Amino acid sequence: DRAAHAGADGALAALATLQLSLLREAASRCHDRLVYATCSILREENEEVVAAFDDDAGFEPWPFSPRLEGADGHTRRLLPNRHHDGFFIARWRRRRRTQRKQL
Repeated sequence: DRAAHAGADGALAALATLQLSLLREAASRCHDRLVYATCSILREENEEVVAAFDDDAGFEPWPFSPRLEGADGHTRRLLPNRHHDGFFIARWRRRRRTQRKQL
């Protein structure tokens, strides 16, 4: 049913907007490292939120080791299996400010 799908899509978009807002608020309060994690495997809640946040100043991606399962740069996706329902993790480091040379 199209109406049910449209309602679900709208609820998912609202949730992703809330998650981005919470991520930005957390970033404003953290000192050095920032981690975003969900127990979802949906792109709307994960990669799309991360892409919107990546445009924000002040943080740079903090890559995972490529040897880790599901690692892709600074994100990691764990697909559902018999031990869990799936997770998504992204992480950043605060950009270092360049120090001025003293004369």
